[in-house]
Amino acid sequence: MRRAGDEPDDELRVTLTPSTGKMTFKVPSKKAMTPDTAAVLKIVLDHRFLELRREVEKLKLDIFWLKHGKAKLAYAMQCFNLGVTRCNCVRCVAGDRLPLDVLEDFLDFQPDDCQWQAPFENFVTESGLSVALRTGATEEIIDLSLLPRLPPKDHHDSEEHFSPAKADFVLYHWDDWVHFGIGYNLWSCECINAKRLQRYQDFLNACIAKAVYFFTD
Repeated sequence: MRRAGDEPDDELRVTLTPSTGKMTFKVPSKKAMTPDTAAVLKIVLDHRFLELRREVEKLKLDIFWLKHGKAKLAYAMQCFNLGVTRCNCVRCVAGDRLPLDVLEDFLDFQPDDCQWQAPFENFVTESGLSVALRTGATEEIIDLSLLPRLPPKDHHDSEEHFSPAKADFVLYHWDDWVHFGIGYNLWSCECINAKRLQRYQDFLNACIAKAVYFFTD
């Protein structure tokens, strides 16, 4: 802190306003020399570089969710069913957990209880991920526009792609994985290299790999 009688500080002062992104340059001493142009330019370029890095990271995340969003998750669920449980209950048929080209081979008998759900949810837990159930009685009404920036939706034909619930996967209304979404824990990750996103991607790949057992039996 400068005391009375001290010489004024001749150093260049730079003030950044976070809300606007504007920078103010000020030399408080009238005796100070004109600030070095190169030093000022470096500050401006460093700030712009950080902005560009954030923009690039957002684009990487958008691409990630277009490739690994709800459509990829639904495909992984289908592969898990083919390779592990081969369940053709009403809910698995409604949830497209059997490909249409093999569905006819499974329609001779339909079990009353789903054989797929429990093993799949156990595998979710084993993979370090979580599931939340939001029924009509407990579902909170939340304006998604108030949430942080949502990822882009992929080509999966459904309304609910991303949920504000703090879990990795979210079930809506019925505990059957027919109506589901990707939870806040996953889509809120701010870095493409986040451990949770890597865990999710490993989970998808592991589910898809299980379908090979269907074709080799």
